[in-house]
Order: sequence, then C-alpha cells, then structure tokens
Amino acid sequence: MSFYKNKKVLVTGGTGLIGRPLVEMLIEQGAKVRIASLDDSSRAHPKAEFIQVNLMRFKNCMEVCKGMDFVFHLAGIKGSPAMTMKKPASFFVPIISFNTNMMEAARQCGVKGYLYIGKRLQVFCV
Repeated sequence: MSFYKNKKVLVTGGTGLIGRPLVEMLIEQGAKVRIASLDDSSRAHPKAEFIQVNLMRFKNCMEVCKGMDFVFHLAGIKGSPAMTMKKPASFFVPIISFNTNMMEAARQCGVKGYLYIGKRLQVFCV
C-alpha cells in the first residue's frame, strides 16, 4: 500500500521538468493530484486535476491549497542563467511573492506536509 494512496496532493509547477515525473509517480501510487501552473493544460497529466493559475496572488494560492493533504511546491520562473543575470528582479520578485504566498496558504489551509524545491537564483553585481 502506498503512503500517497487516496491523499490529495497539490503539485505547483506540475507541468515542468521536475513536476511531470513527480505527478506521474504520485498518480501511480494512487494519489489524487492537483496541478497548479501557468502553462496550458496540454502539458498536464490527463489523470490530474489541472488549474491554470498565477500564484503571485495570495487568493489564488488559497484556492489551490483548499482541501489538500500535501503540497509539493516546484513552481519557478522560466529563463536562462544569462537572463537571470541581466534582469535579476524579473526573477527574484515573483519567486519571493509566490513562495511566501504558497507557504502561508498551505499553513492557513492546514496542509499536513509541504515540500519546497528552491530554484537557485544567482545575482552578480559588478
């Protein structure tokens, strides 16, 4: 029997490089998976509930967290290391917003477990 069987699991960024295989594994183990992503639904697993949503808004984070047992927060900002160096605030500000929003929403919704996979942000000052 799987730990995740019949558990409600939110995967933010569930359409991305790390999220897609995680969603697949959770579904194979019997979890009821919800994906929250800015991508369109064509990248989502067909057996997962998909919500296209902007997690920079706290209200949206509360909505996707409601009723969840666990959250895997994998969402990030797409971009190359070169772009991160040229426009660091374009990455840093949204990441801080949705990371803080997701943690607080999960806390307020009584989520039992929360895992954050941080994206490395490098800022170089010359």
